[in-house]
Amino acid sequence: GASGARPPAASATRPSTSRPAAPVRACSLRPAPAPHRASRSTSLRQNRRRSTRSPNSRAAGRPDPLPALRQTTNLYLHFFCVVVVVSLALRARLLVFINQKKKEKLGLDTLRPWDIDAEPQGTQPLHPFATSDELINKSIECFTKLRPFFGECLQKMQQLNHLDLESRKGKAPGGYNCPLAESGAPFIFMNAAGQMHDVTTMVHEGGHAVHSFLAHPLELSGFKEYPMEIAEVASMAMELFSMDEWETFFSNADDLKRAKEHQLERVITIFPWIAIIDKFQHWIYANPTHTNDERTAMWNQILAEFKDDVIDYSGLETYRSNAWQRQLHLFEVPFYYIEYGIAQLGAIGMWMQYKANKQQAMDNYCNALALGGTKTLPELYKTAGLTFDFSPEKIKVLMDFVKEEIAKL
Repeated sequence: GASGARPPAASATRPSTSRPAAPVRACSLRPAPAPHRASRSTSLRQNRRRSTRSPNSRAAGRPDPLPALRQTTNLYLHFFCVVVVVSLALRARLLVFINQKKKEKLGLDTLRPWDIDAEPQGTQPLHPFATSDELINKSIECFTKLRPFFGECLQKMQQLNHLDLESRKGKAPGGYNCPLAESGAPFIFMNAAGQMHDVTTMVHEGGHAVHSFLAHPLELSGFKEYPMEIAEVASMAMELFSMDEWETFFSNADDLKRAKEHQLERVITIFPWIAIIDKFQHWIYANPTHTNDERTAMWNQILAEFKDDVIDYSGLETYRSNAWQRQLHLFEVPFYYIEYGIAQLGAIGMWMQYKANKQQAMDNYCNALALGGTKTLPELYKTAGLTFDFSPEKIKVLMDFVKEEIAKL
């Protein structure tokens, strides 16, 4: 996965296997005990994109909607989960709280969309590192403080030159973690430029890398292909875990506070967009003969359902009407986006554990990731100390927890 529209996955449920998972301490940095056929050495994003394209796609290259529609029951259940998250977040005034706080911070009478990522005049951008070497060395230090094994994973990748972090002319955009079957040491690709979001990307992809290392001792390559809903828990939870050690990147207390505020705001503000995209594409595939005008009307209707009362979008109606076109998932991987919401809830749950008992949370995290894809998704969540529960009561607990953590800053 990467920052922004992140990636991975395999089947959401896999048959259980009687083979026990390797103990956490057995997940060393050694190569596999015997060579085996390499799995596809592509990023999890690429694996997912391949697996979701129907062989019966229309000649025009558009995805065949029928296979996706056969999964309607589970998909609508997933959609309902995130809608519940959004409604609870709005009801708790979390989104309004975040946007109102931004409005006051900027001293504005009206908050416009382009103000969301702005800072008061004279505020210098966060500058957590200067070079890619500094980024990886600080990341190793940060991960080692969390658990020495995590730092060892990044050190091994550094030794093998499995890190391509720095932005340069002609380099492809994006960021991902690519598992490598033979060595077990994955490869991280990104475009670092000394900015705050580069730290988030690095620790996010570092979480995927730790997952790759932990699952590597499993006997079969197929066991190492795990559901995206647990793959992104690995990365998103690492973003949250690592915040306790971000003084490695930010020696100034005010800068550290700004960085943490930015991270926690992202945790909440991503949910409405996930729900909007998911509901929109369900309508698209359920109404394959719709017209352009009908599609635009439905998009605007869904946007209005999830609109908060603080941001002023007046005069931007044409732009807003076409905003769905910037989400590539709608074109390339039908029904693939809701998983981010499910995984984010899992990551928040892991962070709650971490705040209550750091060592127990780390053990649960490692034990779950070491199972790879040998258990069903609910079983993986159970091993992680999580319940695969999207009831309003459970989600409210998670949202209240995040609200409390924001207030502490």
